[in-house]
Amino acid sequence: MRSKAERDRHWHQKQREKREKHDQRKLRDAQAIAWHDAAIASGQKRYLVRANNGELVSYLPEEYGVWRGGQGPVIRTVWGWVVATAALLFLNVMMVLAIVGSARENPGGVHGGLWFGFGLSLLILVVVGRYLLIEAKATLLRHQRGLPTPSGTPMLAENPRPGNYTR
Repeated sequence: MRSKAERDRHWHQKQREKREKHDQRKLRDAQAIAWHDAAIASGQKRYLVRANNGELVSYLPEEYGVWRGGQGPVIRTVWGWVVATAALLFLNVMMVLAIVGSARENPGGVHGGLWFGFGLSLLILVVVGRYLLIEAKATLLRHQRGLPTPSGTPMLAENPRPGNYTR
């Protein structure tokens, strides 16, 4: 069993290490913000986002991918978009089969709700498919450039103005 003095010394050492890590993080964040602000001043459109590894990273819009903010569940990975696209594709196939089956049973009397549902589902499928392509391209670009995955929404600028809504 360690003495109280040893425990205190160990505790203070841990606190010192935490402070040093925190100070290093603040320094890296300040450097990332300065670089990002310089890139914005040069006319680039960039998003300053905390990445999954905890660092602040400045992303181009094509590197950032699909918007990760908002309320409720958010799809953040390419595989999530693949699953969503496949599910909607399956739903659309089922709706086409329902419309064809209804048309066979009652020629000329296909219910308008089926057409409306199919059209809405097809529209959502197009949007989700587009998001899948955007996220796949962004994931590929991040992998090629050695960037980590963004973890959330971009940080808001200190003084938002047209064209500078994000830092």
